[in-house]
Amino acid sequence: MSVKQITFLAVLFFSFTACERLEEPSLLNDKVVEGVSVQVTIPFKTQVNNIITRAEQSADMEQRINNAYLFIFDRAGNKIAGEFCTIGNGMTPTTTNYSSGTLVINAESRNEARIVGIANLNEGNVTTAYDITPDMLDAITTYDELCTLQMELNERSVQRGSTFVMTGFAKNTSGEEWIQIPGSENSTETLGCTLIFERTDAKTRAVEVEEIGYVAPVFDETQTRGEISQKYTDRRRETKKYKVFSRTNVLRHSVVQEVNGQKYYNTSFAIQVHVSGQKKKTLIGWNTYNDRFYIENLHWDLTIAGKRISFETYRNNYSKTESTKNLYATIGFGNGQFNMTPTEVPMPSGFNCIVHRARSREMGNCGALTDINCCMQLIQLPVSECI
Repeated sequence: MSVKQITFLAVLFFSFTACERLEEPSLLNDKVVEGVSVQVTIPFKTQVNNIITRAEQSADMEQRINNAYLFIFDRAGNKIAGEFCTIGNGMTPTTTNYSSGTLVINAESRNEARIVGIANLNEGNVTTAYDITPDMLDAITTYDELCTLQMELNERSVQRGSTFVMTGFAKNTSGEEWIQIPGSENSTETLGCTLIFERTDAKTRAVEVEEIGYVAPVFDETQTRGEISQKYTDRRRETKKYKVFSRTNVLRHSVVQEVNGQKYYNTSFAIQVHVSGQKKKTLIGWNTYNDRFYIENLHWDLTIAGKRISFETYRNNYSKTESTKNLYATIGFGNGQFNMTPTEVPMPSGFNCIVHRARSREMGNCGALTDINCCMQLIQLPVSECI
C-alpha cells in the first residue's frame, strides 16, 4: 500500500500535491460516537533539522514555531475543524525556543481523522518568504483543496530570514496518521498523537557570513587571523524529484604578524563553489541527500585592490566530482600579493566574469549553470546547461 503525499515546491510557489491514498489504518481503539463537540489538545514539536546552513540566526531560532493553523479532516477529506493558533491563543509553548508545545482546537469526535498543521504564517510580526496567511487557509473546505493550494514567493531572492514555513501531520504512537478523536459532549481531550512540523525548504546562507571556509596556514603563535566570506552567485536546477544548488563564494583571510614591534600583513583569497542537492520526500518537502555531484568548466576573473586575477580560461576542462552531500571546490590565490591591511584589500564588489556548471548523477546530463558578465570570447559558444 502506498502513501499520500503533500509536497512543497519552493521556486515561485508552493504546491500541495495530493497523490496516492494513505495507508489504511490498523485496528483503532474502541469505536466512539462521532459528531460530538469536543475541545482537543494536540502536542507538537519541530523535526530536528539536519541541513547544514550558515545562517544569521541560531538553530534554536530556526526551529521556532510562532503560530500555527490546524486542520482536521474526516475520512472523506471534508474539513470538520480549522483554527489559527497564536501564542496565548490556542498555542502554549513548552520550550524556551518555542520548538514544542500544545495546540488547542474545537472539533468533533471521530473514529478516523487526519490532522494537518501549517506553521509560521504571515500574520502580525511574523513574516516568511511565502505569502501564506490565515485568511487563505480559512477558505479551505476539503483536503483536496489544501493539496492544490499555491502560495507565491513574496521575493525572487533565494535568501531567507530566520522564520520558516513548516508543515506536518499528527501521528500516533504507532506512526499512523489516522487519529481517533474521542470525547463526550463539551469535554476536553488530549490526543495520543504528536504533530511534527518540518521545514518546507532549506535555508540558504546570508549574504555575508563571518569565520567560515578558507583558512590560510598559521605558522606561529604571534600570528592572528580574521576571516570573511561573501556569497556572489546562487543558482539552482530542478526536476520533479530532484534539485541541484550551486553557490559561489569569495573568501578572504588576513594574517598579521608582529616582529620587533612592527606589524606585517598578508591577505589571501579563495574562490569556493558549493554544490548540493535535495530529493523530494515521501510526505512533505525536500531532504538533502548523498549523490555524486559535479563541478565543471569553472573559470573566473576578478579584480582585487587593482590587481586582475583569473583562473583557467573560459570553457576550460576543469572538473571536480565526489559522492557526498556537499561538494566544495576551494581554490586559493593571492598569498603574498597583498601585504596590506584588510581595509586596504577590500572584498571585490563582484566578478568580472564567472562560469561553471553544477550537476548531480540523479539529475543526469543537465545542471545549474552560472555564466555571468560575458566570460566568453566572441568566437566561442557559451557553456551549455547540458553536457
